[in-house]
Formats: sequence, C-alpha cells, structure tokens
Amino acid sequence: MISLLKKKIASAPTLDYSSFMVIYQTDDATWRGFVVPFDITYESESKETVQTVLNDMIHSYVEALRQYDNPGHLAKVPLSDEQDNKKWSRISLEVLNQLKNNIPKIQGSDYYVEAQSPA
Repeated sequence: MISLLKKKIASAPTLDYSSFMVIYQTDDATWRGFVVPFDITYESESKETVQTVLNDMIHSYVEALRQYDNPGHLAKVPLSDEQDNKKWSRISLEVLNQLKNNIPKIQGSDYYVEAQSPA
C-alpha cells in the first residue's frame, strides 16, 4: 500500500506556483482572503479591497522571505483560522486540478483563487 502511494505521489505533476490567494464571502457577507502557504489573511467589505491588500501583503512577505534566505518556518505556515482551513479543505482538490491545467485564476461558485508564480 505504501509503495503504491509513493508511486502515485512521484507521478503527480508539480505545480510551478509559490502561493495561492483565496478570497471568499463569509456567512456575515464580508469578504475574507487568505494565502497558502503563508497564513496571511485579510477581511473587508469589498472583494476588490481584499484582493488588493493581499497582493501587497504577498509582495512584502516574499521580499522579507528573500531577505532572510527563505526560512522554512516562515515559508510554509499552516493556516491558523478555522474558517479558512474549512474553505481550503473544501476547495483545494478542485483548485489543484485547475492549476494542473495551467489555469492560474479560478472563479468558483463561492470563491476566487489566484495562483502566484515564483519571482
């Protein structure tokens, strides 16, 4: 069983993206966004505001990672918010399947994902 799993993982295509920005509307009608694997989050009344702020935060975070030689404990941080974790768990398979087909911007029924290419 383990060898089959290893073979399946080895044959899986690699994705050439450094992070994924996910934006979704919460139950209280605000917009929330998070970035995998950095655990950067932001919430606002506007989807566009969340997207703009997260893009700026991603840029700053990546610059800081470079400055400190990409420390592993900061380059891959698990999501700390339970609501974000639930959303990512629910959509991640669908998102990763789209990304395998080189579709870096995905508009789902209740979310938007934008994959960031490594600089």
